[in-house]
This record gives sequence, structure tokens and C-alpha cells, in this order.
Amino acid sequence: LIEELAKKCIENSNVRIIAVTGSMGKTTTVLALEKFLSIKYKVKTINRIRNSVLGMSIEIINELNDSFDFIVVEMQMDQVGQIERFCKITIPDYSIITSINFAHYSRFNSIETIIDEKLQVYNYLKIGGKLLINADNEYLMDWAYGNNDERIQLIKLKNNKHVIEYDVYGRYNFNRISVLLDDGKKYNFELNTVGLGTLYGALYSLFFAKELSYSKEEIKTGLSKIINPVGRFQGFLGKNNSLIIMDSYNANFFSMVNGLDYVNNLQYKKKIIVLGSMLELGEKTEDEHRKLGQYIKNNCAFDYIITLGEAANYISNEINKSNVFSYYDYGSCLNKLKELS
Repeated sequence: LIEELAKKCIENSNVRIIAVTGSMGKTTTVLALEKFLSIKYKVKTINRIRNSVLGMSIEIINELNDSFDFIVVEMQMDQVGQIERFCKITIPDYSIITSINFAHYSRFNSIETIIDEKLQVYNYLKIGGKLLINADNEYLMDWAYGNNDERIQLIKLKNNKHVIEYDVYGRYNFNRISVLLDDGKKYNFELNTVGLGTLYGALYSLFFAKELSYSKEEIKTGLSKIINPVGRFQGFLGKNNSLIIMDSYNANFFSMVNGLDYVNNLQYKKKIIVLGSMLELGEKTEDEHRKLGQYIKNNCAFDYIITLGEAANYISNEINKSNVFSYYDYGSCLNKLKELS
């Protein structure tokens, strides 16, 4: 009854729905869209602790009114059928799939199950709606190649329209984005963020900039307002021109690799990495942590690596070098970090 009432509330309004799902990057994308769209439109977001079907329905019933132009809904996936329940209520005007990977082994038994579930945001698109997919994700691209559908929009870090650049020489490593606009000229914009998540958030936002006829100045203003969510690749300027990056909300192998690659490419004289345990991996816990250890050993050049927690110990065991330290309590970890800094 509550879900049906929420559906009626949406049907009786002129609000446009943007559905956001994916194995990682959902909250970052929702926040980026909220900041970018809000310079011209009234935007409501439903995300984080409220992004259950029941929580979304109650919030729509209680808060939706004619003043809202957009609702951006983060659609999490705890079980098969959950994304479909979200979509039956909202019928998205736009859908975004930020990524697909085998992030939560303890909940789903195959990558095919995950793909089928995430694609409900495509199956339930409103007539004339559009699906934005991360074209740098191999699973999504394999699916897109088999679908000749003009509603599917490919979003990439590097293509003929968007080229990502990094200000590696600055005092603080802000992201910069170089964009070719409709006037045929390329313009550089700076974001107040670090990390790949908000770069993708900026690219999804630029799709809407074109869709909604943003001016160059509106694009500049909108991009400048994009920030990292709390605990998700937040950058802080520390002592002696140092950069501290906190990415502590949640993790899987793929998100860890993205973050490690980003830090590995930053131009700093000393790099210290502190790694905690990845959760929700079930019987794959040891394998995934050892796989991450092998990846770091073969692809990254960090001065010091500290691991914290029982599962994270598999990472240090796999790397097995003298610059790697493993701890099980916060106090010891913090003391070692102070010593190395």
C-alpha cells in the first residue's frame, strides 16, 4: 500500500526521476548531480541510509511537492528483485549505472545475477528516457555492444568529447576536467575534489548540462560545487604540503584498485597507505585480500604500507616486503603511522 501510494504521488507530479545504481560510486554520483543540478533546479535526493524501497516510498509520500523538478534516487541492491521494486514505483526518466562488478559475494552467486538486477533501471525507463552507463566498465560495455539502442549513452573518462586531466603540480591535487562544448571550443574547469569517483560524477553532470542547455558559466559554477561525500575519497591538506586522502566508507577489490591507482600516480615524494579489511565478501574474503596484495606488489610503488585488521593481514602477507606493517588494533596502527610520517 505504501509503495502504491508513493507511485501515485510521482504520477500526479511533474517531477523527473534520475535512478542511480551500480556496484560502487552511487552516493558520490547522487551528490554530484544534486550539486550540479541545484544551481538551476529544485532537486531532492534519496540516498545513503534512506535508500531502501520502504524508506524511499515514505520520503516521497511525506516530502514530494510541486516545487521539485528532479528526484535523484540511489538504488541499492541487497537482494534479487530490489531494484525492480524501486523502478516500479519511480519509472525513471533517466537511469545511471556507475559500474558492475562482483562486489558482494555473500549476497549474489554470479556476475550475471548482478547484471540482470542492475539492468532493471534500463528495463523500466520511461518512454523517451535515457540510460547513462560507465563505458570504462567491461561488463557494461559487453552488454552495450549487443544493444543497438539510441537511449543508451556511453560515458567515458577519455573519448572525443571529454578528457580528464590532473593538476599534479599544484599544492593540492585538485581534479581538472577539459570539455569540448557545442561551440567547438575546449574549456578547462577545476573541481574541488580528488579521486576518480567525482570525475565520473562530473561527466554524468555534463550529460545533463547538454540535456538542459547549461551555459558555460553555469557549467563552471555547477562543477565547482561538486564535493566528495563524507568518507569517500575526501582530500585534506595536511602539514608540510602533504595531502591526506580518506576513503573509509566501504570497499571491494575494484574500488580499492581504483583508489590505489589514483594515489600511485600522484606526484608526491613519500606515499604511505593504510588499508583496512574489505567486508561482505563471504567465502571469498581471503582470496580477494590476497588478490589485492598481489596487485599492489606488482603495480604500485608506495613507500610504506600499513594494514589494519584480520582480513587485511592477508594483504600484507601477500606483499611480503620489509616496508609493510600489519596491525590488529587502532593504537598500534596510529603509532606506526606517526613514526613513518
